[in-house]
Amino acid sequence: MEELGLSKGNYIPLYIGDDITDEDAFAELQGQGIGILVGEHDDKTAATYRLESVDEVRVFLEDLTDTIKKINHG
Repeated sequence: MEELGLSKGNYIPLYIGDDITDEDAFAELQGQGIGILVGEHDDKTAATYRLESVDEVRVFLEDLTDTIKKINHG
C-alpha cells in the first residue's frame, strides 16, 4: 500500500487468493482491508471471507462493480 501511494486516503485493499501462500497477504490486511480465500486449504486462514469457487469470485466482482457504479452515478 505504501509503495503504491495508497496508504493515505480512502482506500480499502481487497485481496483474493486461493492458496496457502496467500496467507501472508491475508494476515497483513487484517484490520486494514479485506482478504477473501477462494476454496479452502487445510490450515486456519487469516482471510476475512471465503468464496467457494472462481465462479463465485466472478459473481462477487460483477456485483461489486455494479454497486460501485450505482453509488457513483446514483
